[in-house]
Amino acid sequence: MAKAIYCLKLQMLKSQLSLTGREKAGVERVALFVALVYCKQWHEAPISVKAPLNDVLFLEILKTYPDQTVAKAAEQALRRHLWYVSEENAGLAFFDSRIDVEEKKQMVKALDKPASKKELKRLEGKKMTMPSSLSSFVTSKTRSFFQKLDADEGFLAKDPALWEEDDRFRDARKRALGFRVVNDAAERSIALVQRYLGSMKSAAQKHLSS
Repeated sequence: MAKAIYCLKLQMLKSQLSLTGREKAGVERVALFVALVYCKQWHEAPISVKAPLNDVLFLEILKTYPDQTVAKAAEQALRRHLWYVSEENAGLAFFDSRIDVEEKKQMVKALDKPASKKELKRLEGKKMTMPSSLSSFVTSKTRSFFQKLDADEGFLAKDPALWEEDDRFRDARKRALGFRVVNDAAERSIALVQRYLGSMKSAAQKHLSS
């Protein structure tokens, strides 16, 4: 995040700096990406239960982001770090309040779906197409998430609309929220964008550091 903040400072002070036209354009492109896309991802990165949906939404945003040069650089970095979007860790999404009841019903049904035949330690991010439905990631293997969480999954037998009233759900969600999460994907996305545009290795950087 330090580099992202630094880029925003460059954007605010660029009229006072000796920047070339190329450097100004590069700083502006990165600053816009940071302000419009990256900040939200970075701030929510530590919230474990939001991680699966956030990555799905992040990729969708990148597909429609106006500056596709920046978007493709960020997507390239993100896809190298989708290792946790797996059948097991999809269990985090059961506790995301943003996911509607109907989608959660489909996720519960998917718990009876056979696990993938190919055992993967991590998904092949460069090749995968991220589906818009999180239930696509859920299989019988997802149940192991609840086992590792050491939580009573009895709430799954209820209508998702009633989960919030169930002590078992609240306890499991508390445990899931206790997971420590890193914002590795978000950090690497902005780093790659900066390197691609070459905006950080400029006269402005030397000027501010002097």
